[in-house]
Amino acid sequence: MLVGGLMAGPVRAETPAYRLTDLYRLALARAEQIGISQEDLALAERLREKALSVLIPRFSAVSTYKRFSEEKIVSGSVVQPEWDAAWGLTAEQQFTLNGRELTALRIAEDGIEKSRHDLDAVKEAYLLSIAAVFYDVAGARKNLEIADANVRRLTIHRDAVLVRLKLAEVPKTELFRTEAELSQARADRIRVQNGLRLAYAILARLSGLEQDFQIRESKASTGIVTQRLADLKAVAVDHRAEIKSLTLQEKIATKQIRFNQGAYWPTIGVQGAWMRMDQEPAASNDESIFLGLQFDWPIYDGGLRRAEVGEARSLLRQANLARADAVRQINVEVEEAWLDFDTQRGVITSLEAQLKYADENYLAVSRLFKHGMANSVDVMDANTLLLTAQRQLSEARYNLRLAAIRLKRAQGVFLADVQKQIEKTIRNGN
Repeated sequence: MLVGGLMAGPVRAETPAYRLTDLYRLALARAEQIGISQEDLALAERLREKALSVLIPRFSAVSTYKRFSEEKIVSGSVVQPEWDAAWGLTAEQQFTLNGRELTALRIAEDGIEKSRHDLDAVKEAYLLSIAAVFYDVAGARKNLEIADANVRRLTIHRDAVLVRLKLAEVPKTELFRTEAELSQARADRIRVQNGLRLAYAILARLSGLEQDFQIRESKASTGIVTQRLADLKAVAVDHRAEIKSLTLQEKIATKQIRFNQGAYWPTIGVQGAWMRMDQEPAASNDESIFLGLQFDWPIYDGGLRRAEVGEARSLLRQANLARADAVRQINVEVEEAWLDFDTQRGVITSLEAQLKYADENYLAVSRLFKHGMANSVDVMDANTLLLTAQRQLSEARYNLRLAAIRLKRAQGVFLADVQKQIEKTIRNGN
């Protein structure tokens, strides 16, 4: 039976099982947060279209119709007709002498590239949250197995105590202690089971899944090649989407200064039209074609242009400071991720040895208890040591996998790695 992603029995054939790569692919297609960032990119593309439209002449079809209160003719000339109408085509274009409109187009193009990097940053952060919850599920599932094994061990020990109690070989207090430990183990199992259900629910929410499912773990390596910390930081500065976005923000702010300075330059407008006219009584001129120029050079605007240029310069200084701060922050993230990865990798060997000795210790104490050379307190202590070693090793193994992903994320290569995994999965037809 399947309840909230948690199997109470064997996994059924119809229950889908997803690998981490599968969940990455689903999240990229379904996640609302990624969709919101994709719309930001679409908005940036529309802004480019708007900037480009300013560089293209505007063509219009026009028509007018007027009907007057009375017809007026003076000395044989029509002063006011009974009605008149006109229709035709017009074309007009305005541009600033310093190419301000081209600067706006380049700003819009940089904005599209910046939005792409912002989208990549959102994707990386979201996929990292998917990985974190995936390993929460995997760890909780392993903890449930450990809790089941703990309940079985304590049940077997409780039964052994009951046998020896009937033979009057142990005091009744040993049964009380054993029953208390067994009850605690059952309570721990319930907590772990509910934690697993919650982890499945969070994973389903992040990946966009609605039906019940299981996860399938991969035995792939962490994919981390040992490098010097300085090299890792250099990779991060070159590849992190946040730094690329802030670098483009600096370029945009620089061009914004030029754009605002363009307000000091004169504007030239060109307009041409072909008009066809009709009226009653008929006029001698029924067609008109003209071409006109307009020159506009603002002399005084109350300090508006100066304020806009000063504002753009302040935004540039902000962008410079933001990028410098981001570089320092990312260097700290890389160092933190690397130390976490190195720590988890280092402790696993010790925890594996601890588990081996804890298992041998429990077996030895159990044999001593069987022969009356140890009491239940000794067995409980050995069991607690074994349980702790199992949990710590399981946690360290999953922490190592997640630390490897966090290190890739800190370097800015995580999204590219995920995309390669997805492409490989699609090629293999999995």
